[in-house]
Amino acid sequence: MRPGRRLYIRPAPRAQPTLPRAAALAALALTAVAALSIARAGARAGASAPTGASAAKGASAATSASAAKDASAASGTSASASLPPASLPDFYVVDLHVDTVFHALTYGRSLVGPASAKGDLSLARLRAGRYAAQVFAIWVPSKVEDEGGPAASAAYAERAFAAYEALVAAAAPDLEPARTRADLARVHAAGRIAAVLSIEGAHPLGDRPEALDVWVARGLRVLGLTWNNSNAFAEAAADPRPGAPGLTPLGRALVARAEAAGVLVDVSHASAATLRDVVAIAHRPVVASHSDCAALRPHARNLTDDQLRALAATGGLVGINFHAPFVAKKKHVTLDDVATQVLHAVAAAGAAHVALGSDFDGLIVKPTGLSGADAMPALAAALLARGLPPADVAAVMGGNAYRLLSGP
Repeated sequence: MRPGRRLYIRPAPRAQPTLPRAAALAALALTAVAALSIARAGARAGASAPTGASAAKGASAATSASAAKDASAASGTSASASLPPASLPDFYVVDLHVDTVFHALTYGRSLVGPASAKGDLSLARLRAGRYAAQVFAIWVPSKVEDEGGPAASAAYAERAFAAYEALVAAAAPDLEPARTRADLARVHAAGRIAAVLSIEGAHPLGDRPEALDVWVARGLRVLGLTWNNSNAFAEAAADPRPGAPGLTPLGRALVARAEAAGVLVDVSHASAATLRDVVAIAHRPVVASHSDCAALRPHARNLTDDQLRALAATGGLVGINFHAPFVAKKKHVTLDDVATQVLHAVAAAGAAHVALGSDFDGLIVKPTGLSGADAMPALAAALLARGLPPADVAAVMGGNAYRLLSGP
């Protein structure tokens, strides 16, 4: 996206028919029971199928570097050559999840200058990828809470927020924080890239739903209830609690508080029981910001078709994750496998309920052809070549996520 260029905001496609909420909830009750055994198996078999962004964040640097080297040979902006640029649909990108803030805090990463060279995201890559908005997650490693308790998590999150503000400020004026719906519309209309704040795992809130208010004032727009570790609010997929599955009473209060503040509740990393409980009480759209389809790749971090339809019944969506072990169980995962995940989610939930949640900069194992943000036009080209209508391609690439982030 060229600086200063005004972007056409494509009207959101009409929602596809979805499963009625009562039927969706009934299906989820069965899914939650089955998922408990999957979660336990997944926790034991983490080496064969890395768990969540944990694979990402806990993976070795050598594994990440090897994946990046493999992907870079057939990726970057040149990957979009599968279709001429003029043949691509009119789209922009809104990515619901990246872990760039962790790298900014830990390693001094930036989106501009020499410190941007090693990342999946940089300002140049965002421009080349046609980004309208990027959701940046604040994540607290489980080790922090294990060693220091909730107070340590809260302190770490404060440092991460400072790193987020510095990261965005260094890329100004091209990148601008969008703390409100009005900010998002203004930044988008001006042709700049909006930075949107999320929290991955409500651990920094301790056991106080009211602690959310400080983050709302800072511009929080998406709240992930858990990471791989359960907390006072909810059970995580990778940390099952047989005696207390799903949302706790505090978690129900937190969901209500988030919805009242206009914050999207995110169930990626949550257990099947937590997802079931959230959609049962939700009055606003619920999202899974970075998850894939279990029908294609069975894994505790992925969602069944019933769960996809349950999210759609709330008006919510799933953001397709690019982490190769979640996308497909094979040695060489490619951009086309990610396209297959997108197409399955569209078939299961409807085109209006599918988006992207790349998990870039989470030390993910990147599919060949998706080495970073600048490869997004290649994904759009692949979806178009696979028969997804141009309006639906535009919706998946960014229109659906933009709609929810800018909605009431």
